[in-house]
Amino acid sequence: TYLLDRRQYSEVGIRHLTVDSPEILKISTMVNNNAASLQDFRNFHGMVCNPAAAGRCINEFSGATSIFMPSDYTRPTNEADGGCLNSFRSFDISKILNRVSYYALVLFSFTGLTSLLGCTKFLIGREEQGEISVEEGNIVAESNPELVIDSSVFEYIIKKQAQQQQFEDDLVTSSCNHQFFIKRRFEYDFGGMLTVMMIHLGCVGDEGKTHLVEVYRVKNALLRSVLRYIVLPFEHFLQARNEKGKSSREQTL
Repeated sequence: TYLLDRRQYSEVGIRHLTVDSPEILKISTMVNNNAASLQDFRNFHGMVCNPAAAGRCINEFSGATSIFMPSDYTRPTNEADGGCLNSFRSFDISKILNRVSYYALVLFSFTGLTSLLGCTKFLIGREEQGEISVEEGNIVAESNPELVIDSSVFEYIIKKQAQQQQFEDDLVTSSCNHQFFIKRRFEYDFGGMLTVMMIHLGCVGDEGKTHLVEVYRVKNALLRSVLRYIVLPFEHFLQARNEKGKSSREQTL
């Protein structure tokens, strides 16, 4: 993959360069080396990723929205003004997704140990081009129909991106429209205790960003109790952080 094509060279005034030029090949190699590969993402989501690869994967989600939530979460039907923005804020890990939080999850969720012991089943990991609109409904895991991403998550991503662009809280004002496309899909079974689906999403009109939506289902009662003490404080921290950010934005306005 080359950084520019011949037409673009003339547009930016680099007419002396061709696709075979050493300068272009060098730039292309540097870009590709900094981008996460499919194998990087497979290791990253399988919780056995080295720090350099983890950094490349995390950079893929920079400036986008990352959601980490239980599959059986039910959006309240009587929620106050704000709709899906209130529903999913506590599951939004975008601001704290880094290598420290990643390895903390690897350690305390026992998924890293499960993978190191060879007990994790890698079920699906592939590039995709599937399109899905907000109105079409949910994304269901191929390996486990109990793993479901509710279509309300798409609405949350659109509204959040609109807010970040300092527009009104309206779907139409976001550069991302209703049409999402799935970039990559990953599904795992961690030792028969925990099943997880990770979806990388792009949005027509804002193709440069990759959103991460990760849903999990705990099948083991003991692990469910342990995760409750890990995930709930984590969610409360996220909620408090997001509320603080919301108050700061309102004061600025």
